[in-house]
Amino acid sequence: MAKVQITYRADVEDIPHEVRMMFHRSRQRTLIEEAFGNVALALERLSTQSSKPENVEATMKLIDAMRVAFVEADVCLEDCYNILGGYKTLLLQEQKEENETD
Repeated sequence: MAKVQITYRADVEDIPHEVRMMFHRSRQRTLIEEAFGNVALALERLSTQSSKPENVEATMKLIDAMRVAFVEADVCLEDCYNILGGYKTLLLQEQKEENETD
């Protein structure tokens, strides 16, 4: 699936809320938890039942899906991190300006 960068403006005081909403909209936590459960179940089946090549391949596909979910989560976390970095810089600049006028 192709990805695009979306840019929009928000009031400074809304940035923490916007980042929180962006994080929750990503659904990555749910996808990772689901993938983790699927991989754990598949590995359990492999260790307690006969390990047929098709079962091993199915487990490998589940592990790969989990890895993809981690990559997508990392992209979301990087976006959150970068936005909060800019927010911190702005807050520090405002604090510095306030200290200079005192």
